[in-house]
Amino acid sequence: MPDDGPTVIVPSEEATQAQATEPPADTERIPVVHPAAETMPAAIPPVTPMSERSKIQSQERLASLVQSVEQEALAAGVPSPPIQTQSQPQPLVVQAPTATQPVVQVPAGVQQSVAQSSRAAKPSLAQSVVQSVTQSMPAIVTNGTGSGLKPVVMTGVIPAVVLEGGMRPVMPQEVRDRLLSLERAEGSVAVVGSMNADYTVTARRLPEPGETVRGGALRILPGGKGANQASAAARLGANVCIYGAVGNDPNADFLLGELDAAGVDTSEILRAEGATGTTVITVDVDGENTIVYSPGANGKVSAGYVQSHRDALADASVLGLCLESPMTTVIAAAEAAHADGVTVLLNESPFLPELPHELVTSTDILLVNEHEAAQLLELDEPDGGDWSGCDWDDVVSRIADYGFERAIVTLGDQGSVVIENYRWYRVDVAKVPAKDTTGCGDAFMGTVLSGLAAGYSLLESAQMASYVAGYAATRLGAQASFGSAADVVAYFSAR
Repeated sequence: MPDDGPTVIVPSEEATQAQATEPPADTERIPVVHPAAETMPAAIPPVTPMSERSKIQSQERLASLVQSVEQEALAAGVPSPPIQTQSQPQPLVVQAPTATQPVVQVPAGVQQSVAQSSRAAKPSLAQSVVQSVTQSMPAIVTNGTGSGLKPVVMTGVIPAVVLEGGMRPVMPQEVRDRLLSLERAEGSVAVVGSMNADYTVTARRLPEPGETVRGGALRILPGGKGANQASAAARLGANVCIYGAVGNDPNADFLLGELDAAGVDTSEILRAEGATGTTVITVDVDGENTIVYSPGANGKVSAGYVQSHRDALADASVLGLCLESPMTTVIAAAEAAHADGVTVLLNESPFLPELPHELVTSTDILLVNEHEAAQLLELDEPDGGDWSGCDWDDVVSRIADYGFERAIVTLGDQGSVVIENYRWYRVDVAKVPAKDTTGCGDAFMGTVLSGLAAGYSLLESAQMASYVAGYAATRLGAQASFGSAADVVAYFSAR
């Protein structure tokens, strides 16, 4: 169990009843506070008792869930003793005496069956039992630090049961409105970039150099940074056209079909001889990944191809570029778009230690992750990967010296930093239970493209992108993980 997760305490029934009815004298009763809450109410109300009807509904829902767990446990060969339901539901007690993470006490008569059943049942099913308990019973949150009452956030992993922190981050209303407005925007997005078939396999952990590890089933998914970014933008409602090449193999038809389904205009794509671009991806149980890229037909997109589509590119509001296409092609696209007044957003991936001068002068906005920024700007990466203490004024200066006035540095689970007009702004990450981070960077880029095309600022676009990328992390694959604006809003509105 991770060190930063909460601990399950299994008290006796008598101890639990005593604690439920008589909290410590030096604490006050307060309601569970949402993680996004900035202030506590001036007057802290007492816990409202459950009505008789609510008690009956709680018992019925808990009994139904327990029966499901027991049936699945028995099917797996693990006997599960029946839960001793009680006529009076006991409260869930969340305490934060001195530790940084709360201690979660599950009422007696519940935890034994949940713990035993969850060893055989799927985590999501066992998790639903704990969530049912937390949603059905009143809560007492106490803080014994002596530093005053503070919100207590229930997060982390309980042995054999995953507890998803009670509630998801709340998306501010202005960000919701922004996201939902993208499909009504008049601007358009052009992407000159790669299209790949992603050969993806999951493993318990990523292999060390020279090591072989056993993986799960091989999946073939639509990918390529250009295609991913175009797909993410189109699913949010943007008007998107992609420029690039695929081969003459079955993977080409597969990729074009997926882009068409996402709403991307594929009419300008070149069909070249040979294989379509391919990516080999390994994903571990924490959602981290390694990626190896083979260009295939992507390498056949020439500067001449770009020039032949210059008029169409000039009609776009913003152009998205990455470095999976030949450099001469990327430079030609950036120069043509920049000269025609189109905003150029460059994602420097795959990373190059030095960017050509022509590309820098034709790029309006640079998008890099923390590792790419450190290498490009010759920064020392912080120990442990914690960027909270970074001298961002120095980073802003180095970005400007390199030739960029606007940039975004993504920091993985630490959010992102937007740099504009020699100032920097920190954008928080939308914390989610990640399954696969493969497409998160491209989801972020696609959202920024959509936001800029709709007339939003770089900062406003990055705020939207934080939530869209967070949503993508909860699902498997790259394009397969992207959702519509309504999907993302609904996910971060759920309780």
